Amino acid sequence: LLQVIQEAPSSYEPYYTVGLVYEEQGDVERAAGFYTLAGLLNPGDAALWVKLADWAEDAAAAAEGVAAGRKKRQEAVFCLGKAISAALKHGDGEEDSLDAEGLFWRRARLMTVDGSGEGRAAVMSFQRLVRRRLDDIGLLRRIAKFAINQGAAAAGADLLERAITGELKRGNPETVKWDVVNMVLELLSIGEPEYERIHNLVRLAAVQMIGPELVLG
Repeated sequence: LLQVIQEAPSSYEPYYTVGLVYEEQGDVERAAGFYTLAGLLNPGDAALWVKLADWAEDAAAAAEGVAAGRKKRQEAVFCLGKAISAALKHGDGEEDSLDAEGLFWRRARLMTVDGSGEGRAAVMSFQRLVRRRLDDIGLLRRIAKFAINQGAAAAGADLLERAITGELKRGNPETVKWDVVNMVLELLSIGEPEYERIHNLVRLAAVQMIGPELVLG
């Protein structure tokens, strides 16, 4: 197999096979190394990336020392990001079978373990999910609550506001609900209210969703 790798270094199958051999021998660390190479050459294998994330998370739990545990959690976050990308590229059926939403939540929670100060990054990691599910009010409320609990209400406002303004500026007001606009306004009102942003968002939403002749008139 190593000879095959030397002859065809860009083919993922030999790396995957070597990973299988090491896994069967109980050498998870070496198996993970070869599986990672296989995954990088074949990034669409979502299940493989989830497996690597599982191993990295298990290693983080067993690690001695804060730094070692954090490093393994970062590996798990990386692998989950790859799994999410693969799931979203394979269409709705694949996404549902892999529970892409669950992967988003798992990654976000890993990013905030031990108060690592990654609250904003964790909230913003939902961007692709929000763009795809902007009509799912329940999901957006859960993300907003997560942002508040992480002390990252501003990030939650940024996340939802970007999704809303993107749709409105593309001329798709029918994809935006007032409930979502109100969520952003609530997040912007936490702490020091950002009155200018609140005004601009309300004006943009009103013009696009109600009509300029009614708003400006």
